[in-house]
Amino acid sequence: RPIDWVGWGIDAPQEVDIAMVRVVGELPHTAICLGLHPGDALSKWASCVPSQFFERELKRVIEWGWIHDGKGKQSYVLKTPVLTAHVAMLLRLWPKAKFIYIERDSEETANSFARILNVFNKICGVWRRDVCEKSSAVTSVKLMKDAYLKQRHFIPDDQLYELRYEDLVNNPCETVAKIRKDLDIQHV
Repeated sequence: RPIDWVGWGIDAPQEVDIAMVRVVGELPHTAICLGLHPGDALSKWASCVPSQFFERELKRVIEWGWIHDGKGKQSYVLKTPVLTAHVAMLLRLWPKAKFIYIERDSEETANSFARILNVFNKICGVWRRDVCEKSSAVTSVKLMKDAYLKQRHFIPDDQLYELRYEDLVNNPCETVAKIRKDLDIQHV
């Protein structure tokens, strides 16, 4: 994702997070833009039911992304971790969606998430936070994982692949081939 390390413009169409904050203020990212505590915002997000407006706009933003980035392709990859809190909604919008869940060491995930929060706030925040609280990142990662685990049972077995991050890093070709085979993904 561009937000992770690569410089990018605000008009980057592949950034669902940015697009959704611009369209509707329900994602926890909006709190970051206002300088609020990300962990509190994510807690509220994980326990709420997204509005019909949010669902409609998410679907529209993804369709725009598909038109721009997915032209001629059969698969479209969406990597927006906060959406793991709403698996049921994703399946309602895209019943044939395939899910790949990557289990990573909590400490490493929190460090990565803290970097992303800082970058996001630097780009979109109303005021600058020099350092995102580590505790906020730890809380956020735990909330996302717990929300996913609570809803994982909604995903049909043939639409879910779970793996360890280390497997993807240590054997990327083999791991991706296994994912594609197990989820019956022909082209990406």
